[in-house]
Amino acid sequence: MDDPIILKKILKKNPYLLIEELMRKQAVLQLSPAEFLVLQFLWIELAELNSQPSNEHLSQITGMEIITVRQAIFSLIEKKYLGLNTVQIGSKIAEVYDMDLLIQQLYKLKHEGSKVGNQLQHLVKMIELEFARQLSPIEIQCIQGWVYDEKIEVVVIEEALKETILAGVRNFKYMSAIIHNWQKTGEKKYGIQNQKLEMAKKFVPTKEQKDIAAYDWTKNLGEDDV
Repeated sequence: MDDPIILKKILKKNPYLLIEELMRKQAVLQLSPAEFLVLQFLWIELAELNSQPSNEHLSQITGMEIITVRQAIFSLIEKKYLGLNTVQIGSKIAEVYDMDLLIQQLYKLKHEGSKVGNQLQHLVKMIELEFARQLSPIEIQCIQGWVYDEKIEVVVIEEALKETILAGVRNFKYMSAIIHNWQKTGEKKYGIQNQKLEMAKKFVPTKEQKDIAAYDWTKNLGEDDV
């Protein structure tokens, strides 16, 4: 059984857990206030009351204009947080809302959050080892900002640490300056590896080097030598 399915069963048993999770993840999911309200009340109707609310009903219980509700629903479908399926009920065709997409997204965020948390611990331990000291709370908060807020890849921070050590400067501010300098210049390759790559691109072989590379070293060998 897939974990998102298990998560859905847990959330259905306690519908307000999803609302709490939405409150924590509202900024990450980039939900507008109207979208947040629609998801909140729609989930309660679906999970707790087992009913499919109309746009008019959602307008009444949220206190929003019906056009605002429609715009929020359209946006949620576009963002792939809300599904709208067509089903046959008796002799009639009806459209029903499905929040499985949102649950899958919440599960993904939780899984990625654990992964990022492990990466953060790895970075802190690595930097402390190289600096031969414990990092201060402010320095750890700075690393969290790089990873969570600025979305700087872990490999970039590791490369900045290498640059700092190779420069003979075990200083957090120096490493921070390297990272922000790379951000300003918009480099896609970083540090020493980038320097070596650029040197390789600029390398122009001499005529003698070309002749050596093109020479057939087997033409003067006898049969016993080949």
